[in-house]
Amino acid sequence: MKFIAYILIVGSVFYNTTVSLFADEQEAVEKYKDYKLAEVESFSKDIYDLEERFTHHIYAGVLEGYDNNVFLDPSRKGDIFDQVMADIILRYRLTDKIDLKAHYDFTSITYHRFTTLSMIDNDVSVSFEYYPHKRMRMEIGYDVDFIDYFKNKDGDFTTNGPFAGIKYYFNKNTYVGAEYQCYFYDYKHRDIRNSSNNKTDITREDHRNNIAAEVVTYFGKLFLKIKNRYYFNESNDGYMDYYDYQSERVNLYTAYPLTKKLSVLLSGGYQYKDFKSRTITTDPAKKEQDHLMTLGGGINYKILSAFYINANYTYRQNYSNDPLQEYSGSVSTVGANYFF
Repeated sequence: MKFIAYILIVGSVFYNTTVSLFADEQEAVEKYKDYKLAEVESFSKDIYDLEERFTHHIYAGVLEGYDNNVFLDPSRKGDIFDQVMADIILRYRLTDKIDLKAHYDFTSITYHRFTTLSMIDNDVSVSFEYYPHKRMRMEIGYDVDFIDYFKNKDGDFTTNGPFAGIKYYFNKNTYVGAEYQCYFYDYKHRDIRNSSNNKTDITREDHRNNIAAEVVTYFGKLFLKIKNRYYFNESNDGYMDYYDYQSERVNLYTAYPLTKKLSVLLSGGYQYKDFKSRTITTDPAKKEQDHLMTLGGGINYKILSAFYINANYTYRQNYSNDPLQEYSGSVSTVGANYFF
């Protein structure tokens, strides 16, 4: 079952960097790893080792990449970046039906030229997992995420909030799931604007409600994951309700082992973003609407039982009724990953 973990390392980091990369448009970011290691190692309670009360899963990865449009604008300025990742999941069985889970996710991105985009992301969550029967898993918890930029403190922010989810396993190869998250965004050093576009001494705060559903399955050796995510963002910034919008994103991940050591990965996604009041630059009577398309592919090669190297490519194209928001670009990466 660890195969799922490897094939879902679809190396795609999407950036939006108008004022600050990660802060303003976090929803446009696909983190490098989407593998959900916890789901891999305990895909259902049937394969959970009941003799072990404490279990842990650790992942580490490094990669080198090139983004040919780091600012996502017509200037198409490119840069090389280094990325380091770590993921730790700890579980402790409280009863036969309840686990206590702790999850730590670390990401560091360092740009060689545009160093104001370099950042560190530390994400910590604690939750309870409840197994009402062997085919169902329910989870409720709280998540805190710290995003810090090395040379752009205006971009720093913290998110925190509760989450809850449920998964139903038809068998060891297929499950469906749903999740709800409520996040509070605190931008530490950024002041909001009033309706006249004048800065105030109040820092920006956003509230985001997030609903997601997914299906994961195997067709023989072919792996398939489809995930749909809907959310709406509300901000206290008063100028044109600039950060108030609704968004829906659909992503598809698929992978197939060509040999015992070599796997091929394909991914695609579409995101629609509808702004509540933000007008476009060419017509103040029209509200902005964006359509982001992504396509990617890659290969993973097993060196040792838990050590993999990979190469990935992702293309992104944003269509908008505001010409200034239209862009295209690609990200290429090579890296190494270790599971232990």
